[in-house]
Amino acid sequence: MSVLHELAEVIGHDAAIKLGQHLGGARLYIPHQMTDGHALVALLGLELAQKLSDYYQGEHIELPSKQLFKQIRNEMMRRDYESLKSGGGCSRADWLAIKYGVCRRQALNILREDGVGLEGEPVQEALKL
Repeated sequence: MSVLHELAEVIGHDAAIKLGQHLGGARLYIPHQMTDGHALVALLGLELAQKLSDYYQGEHIELPSKQLFKQIRNEMMRRDYESLKSGGGCSRADWLAIKYGVCRRQALNILREDGVGLEGEPVQEALKL
């Protein structure tokens, strides 16, 4: 099983993507016991960081490149967009931008990459390609 799959199993897909967006390509030491001052606690929260600690117990892990994490994030965004009925008070693209930590323009560009239909999305004329 790859490190990426292990991360998704241990801390979930969303947290694995967040970890990769911030630390992709890095070599990380995962301590036996997490402390409040550890960078992974600041990034993921104590509960998820402790899950990593429980699983890896003092190992070093090599995170895949940020580019791989971006590709996976983009695919998740496209899949989420298609399955969303509404954005809960905002457009679906705005909702995805908030969820995945990107700006609205980047979310729209990601959705356009594979020709995802953006019907019904309020798009400024300047953003149309």
